Amino acid sequence: MKKKIVMIVGLLLMLLVVQVPEANAATEWNEQADAIVVTEGPYTYHAYTSVDNQSCWIYLIDIDYNKVDEANELLIPSELMGRTVTRLGYDFPEDDWDAEFYSNIFGVVVEQAHNLDGYSPRLKNLTKLTIPDTVEQIEPTCFSGVAFVETIELPPNVKKIYRETFYGCTKLKKIVLPKNLKSLDVAAFEDCPNLKKIEISNTNKNYYVKNGLLIEKKKQRAIMAVQAKKKVIIPKGVKVLGTRLLSYGKIKKVVIPASVRDVEVLALNNKHIKKISIAKSSKYLAWDGQCIYDKVDLSLVVAKPKANGYLRISNKVIYLKDEASLIGGNKVKVMVIPSSVTMAGLTGLHVDRSRAEKVYFLGKTPPELLETEDYYSSLPIFTNVYVRQKAFTAYQNWYDEYDLLDAVYSWNIFKPSDLKVYTKKKK
Repeated sequence: MKKKIVMIVGLLLMLLVVQVPEANAATEWNEQADAIVVTEGPYTYHAYTSVDNQSCWIYLIDIDYNKVDEANELLIPSELMGRTVTRLGYDFPEDDWDAEFYSNIFGVVVEQAHNLDGYSPRLKNLTKLTIPDTVEQIEPTCFSGVAFVETIELPPNVKKIYRETFYGCTKLKKIVLPKNLKSLDVAAFEDCPNLKKIEISNTNKNYYVKNGLLIEKKKQRAIMAVQAKKKVIIPKGVKVLGTRLLSYGKIKKVVIPASVRDVEVLALNNKHIKKISIAKSSKYLAWDGQCIYDKVDLSLVVAKPKANGYLRISNKVIYLKDEASLIGGNKVKVMVIPSSVTMAGLTGLHVDRSRAEKVYFLGKTPPELLETEDYYSSLPIFTNVYVRQKAFTAYQNWYDEYDLLDAVYSWNIFKPSDLKVYTKKKK
């Protein structure tokens, strides 16, 4: 009898285990037509219903042109026609999230590459936005262009914040992040120059906020910063400066502690930054000349062109990684690549962002390209190339190997003394 009871209990447990994933499965939607259209004041909500008819997804909020003066506060409803609102934002497939054009929830085109942030005159009076706690997913670019809202509090169960979700929210001063946030794209808050406060619950398992920075607990990786500060002090203990961390805002000074050991792509890329201080005890980063370099792999991290556009890569650098950061606001007109540089990534040789009028190679042999792609030139092109006489043939063969020989304006032989004109001090 006892054996039978044990077997029955075991079977029930197995059934429960099998059924749990079904209960937590992603919501399926009927996206063929407007199942719900509801008008409240100046706003008309368009929504899909879930297959089980329990939830709805608001993908468009129309603002009546004749009632724009009334559209100063948007309180998004928690339910429409008896269905719980769980999702917000423009409807586009997940496998198309790299597309060039998007739309915000108000039906306005968003395209970052051409500075289209989704703002519309219909949004000119909107100063308050309330998102219900029932929402669990907010699509990319959803609230782009909501230019006059100063405070936004996100629902606790939103787990991911995608790119450009709040792009162009130029008056935003405070953001309260979700209690259960697991992932955030740094570009979610691009062009939010007045953002000066980030908050997140102390109970969040993944992130904490310190000195205006959102930091991953596990990796001690800073991934987002307020943009209204002029001086950013990276907290001691932070190990990684995440991709594009300080690329937004008008930050002028950055203080980096000895704990920072890795600086990701474009983490410090900001024309407004004039000064970066690095702890003298750092085992990982150091200044040399116009550059910050990685003391471990000897790669270029940051470059600061002079006022005359002259940039000489440090002799300490042997590796030009992809997308090193530029600071200071001066355009690169003359770039000098020393003989110490023996390797370059796909975009490593474009430290100048392809603006240099002259590129000088001091090495006898060209650097090794660690990665190449069709339809992209890893070599400096549409510029004037200068090499030493004994290296002339080697560099021309290098360009010829990638069918780029004719993409150079002129080939020139120089002597090291020719560079003194760029470093001569004015009397």
